[in-house]
Amino acid sequence: MKTRMLLGAVVLVAMVVTAVSATRPPTYEASAVLMVGQKELSDGKIHLIPLAPAPETLQQLTQTMAIAIESRPVAEGTIRRLGVGMSPADLLNNLTAEPVEASQLIRLSYTDTDPARAKEVVNAVGRESSESLSVAAAAVMTATVIDKASVPEAPASPRPLRNGLLALVVALALSAALIGVRRRVWRNEGRER
Repeated sequence: MKTRMLLGAVVLVAMVVTAVSATRPPTYEASAVLMVGQKELSDGKIHLIPLAPAPETLQQLTQTMAIAIESRPVAEGTIRRLGVGMSPADLLNNLTAEPVEASQLIRLSYTDTDPARAKEVVNAVGRESSESLSVAAAAVMTATVIDKASVPEAPASPRPLRNGLLALVVALALSAALIGVRRRVWRNEGRER
């Protein structure tokens, strides 16, 4: 009887998690890619970073540029560029800039409830980053958008079915552990009598 009640509670929890997830507004994630490069001053051409002194330098530079992209000045420039009424903090809360491991690439991602706005904002961040960081790096380093974002077709979240199944699996595992502990306690109590 107690096991049936526990399993019923597990199913109920999974159903509640699924229902709550389904009521959340969908959010969309748009992504763009920047390439960090080195500009030679003599010919004005953009050269890829392998001309840099060492791979460690490339990784440090790419990480530094990713951090700079998530800065207030880039957010303010992006907001001016778009002419939107959002705060830099709001923009930065929905923006990520992550270096792609062992490369010169930085992946920019922006989440929003409007898929077209997510695309527009991440592309504007890419342009603003490219222009402002190249200037800040004394025109020696460049950040070039090599892959613009497109409008995301499917929401990144919520995923009600996945959330419900995950809740079901976790609840079943906890229930199985609780049942196992309870049986062990009953056996030990029976031996003590």
